[in-house]
Amino acid sequence: MILSPPKYLFVLLCLSAVFFTAGWPTAQAHPRQASDRIIGFWYTEDKEGGVQIYPCEDNTGKICGRLYWLGEEKKRGVAPVAHSESEADKPSHCRVRFMRNFTPDGRGSYTDGEIDDLRDGGTYSAQMTLKDDKTLNLHGYILIPVFGRSQTWTRATKMPACTLG
Repeated sequence: MILSPPKYLFVLLCLSAVFFTAGWPTAQAHPRQASDRIIGFWYTEDKEGGVQIYPCEDNTGKICGRLYWLGEEKKRGVAPVAHSESEADKPSHCRVRFMRNFTPDGRGSYTDGEIDDLRDGGTYSAQMTLKDDKTLNLHGYILIPVFGRSQTWTRATKMPACTLG
């Protein structure tokens, strides 16, 4: 049986779509596994600060980050933050979340995040790219990524205790 050109093209397109998408990786296939690579402790570019990156508490699969350690030079000019009303008399930066809602794409990029600048109080859009298991690029920006600044962070094997006060 010979198929007419319209049916032949339709069958060919359907088969092509099946074969093409069968091997296509999807971000949703293993979203938790892909984001697990970024979880852990990271030193900032100047190694004067430490950040803990972890899954956000709302179980959406998004990634958050908190300040874990800050060197003596960096403590100057950063106003302490109260964690809650009950701790208002003991403000600190220990464990303050300043990164939130980064969406993993399953291939090492994390987009649509926000980052707070603890010095100026501003909130900026941000994205992260995991270059390898030891290198993370963070890019904060206003409006579009062209108007921003980047830092390269390195994975920490040991992190000093939180001594922020």
